[in-house]
Amino acid sequence: MWNLIKGILRSGAIIKKLFKTFGVLVVAVIIGATIFSFGVAGLGFLVLVGPSLLTRIVTYLKGEYQDMATVPYWGKQFGFKQIIRLLAEDRMHSYRFNNGKLCRKLKVSESGRWIYVAGRYYPLYLVKEYIREDGSLMMIDGTILKGQHWLYDSEIIEALNEIFCEKELFGVDRGFRTTKMNCETAFLRSWGKDYESLAKADWDKVRYDFEKELKEVEAGRTNAKLRKKLLQKISDPVEARDTMYSRMLLDVEIELIGNAIRSGRLTDLDGWFDMRKFDRDIYVGNGIKILKAAGYPKNAIGTEFLFECISDIEKPYFEDAVQTLQRFPREKLIELIEKYADIAYGNEDVLFGAGLIYLAKKIDYTIKLSDKRQVLAQGQTLKKFT
Repeated sequence: MWNLIKGILRSGAIIKKLFKTFGVLVVAVIIGATIFSFGVAGLGFLVLVGPSLLTRIVTYLKGEYQDMATVPYWGKQFGFKQIIRLLAEDRMHSYRFNNGKLCRKLKVSESGRWIYVAGRYYPLYLVKEYIREDGSLMMIDGTILKGQHWLYDSEIIEALNEIFCEKELFGVDRGFRTTKMNCETAFLRSWGKDYESLAKADWDKVRYDFEKELKEVEAGRTNAKLRKKLLQKISDPVEARDTMYSRMLLDVEIELIGNAIRSGRLTDLDGWFDMRKFDRDIYVGNGIKILKAAGYPKNAIGTEFLFECISDIEKPYFEDAVQTLQRFPREKLIELIEKYADIAYGNEDVLFGAGLIYLAKKIDYTIKLSDKRQVLAQGQTLKKFT
């Protein structure tokens, strides 16, 4: 709640809203007094149109106070209660530049999900691009926020450049041009228009699904010559491996690499599937999907990687890893589940335990030893299993 109050006070929104409310009420009173001065005719007119006019005024004022401009655009989409809940979950601290200097005019949340500038909060996972030319922000649904409060502040601009451009927050593939229309299409395909549910969703998973869909949209709208050139490039084993770590792969690229592994044309895979080599969580799904496309037994080389992918049920790629492991031969998979259950038990790792229980339930299997289950069962509180 304090984050919201601080934003309202710092942004000056409450003063603007109260001033606007006062102006609307003064105008309404003047109009009402003028009509009333016409006597019986004016009174009759007020009786007829007064209730409708009052309803419109109340509706207008409700809209004005809905987001208090503390969370531009998304505050109106999510609603006041959801914004209170979302901001209450985080604490803010000053952004630190790459050179170690602090930027006191821009803050980031401890979760890395919000930035705070001039009394306004912006959800990083829902911002697609910072447009340096005019200082605007493009959201993942294609909405562009212009006229924000940093256009002439060099310190804030420098921080935004680092966050969105130099660090490439979600690693945009520069082979394609991100446009408002592409974002709108990808967002509708991956999420639709249910903003109420979006406010309650796992934003890691939302962004993961959006980026995957966006790549397909962009590729479909790219000329055939460029598309062919990109596919030729990804056919090189070294290029395929390095690209897998650094951007979202297209379905056709994943199938190309998977086929090469499945057919035996690509055999030197030592060190490919190493969680530490992926630049961001959002790219780990590339490795999972390539292993899924390669099929068993060729994908057995990524067994340790796949089980590492189910060691945290909160990760956006968790379900993809489970689905890939489900395609292993049942007896082999049971053997692996028991092996990694021993590891989770020894480490008292309830998160990994939750992932293993979930996978076991997917194949109608119960992990054996009771002492093992006793520790692992604690993980069930972390996720509802179906």
